[in-house]
Amino acid sequence: MTRETITTNRTTPTLFSQRFLKRQNERGMDGLIVVSSLSGYVGSPRVATYAATKAYLHVLSEGLWGEVKDKNISILTITLGAISTPGLISRAQKKTPGQLDPAKVVDQSLSHLERGPTYTPGLNNKIGLTVLNKILPRSFQ
Repeated sequence: MTRETITTNRTTPTLFSQRFLKRQNERGMDGLIVVSSLSGYVGSPRVATYAATKAYLHVLSEGLWGEVKDKNISILTITLGAISTPGLISRAQKKTPGQLDPAKVVDQSLSHLERGPTYTPGLNNKIGLTVLNKILPRSFQ
């Protein structure tokens, strides 16, 4: 599972981003949305590899955004928490607080694409990210 997680969440998006940006430098005016997770802000037991790959994606795409922001190419990292997907629904016994509708997340993310470099949909996610980054010291996270 660890190798598969790393390939899915780190290697594949990195190679895809490189290829996408090479083509877009030739065409111009396009966008790329990278999906990260609130887990990428905290090293948590049982999801450490997953969290590390999501942190990697956040840093990678933010750096790429800086490289292309003056070339009519938009890169946006969306930082997600609970999304109402079949996978989450099948694992959860009840609805997760703050769970977001996937269609709304897509619409909101597309509307933020040109603003880059990051966007966190959902009030609960924004509050959680603020608490993790600005209020709680790392020793309490």
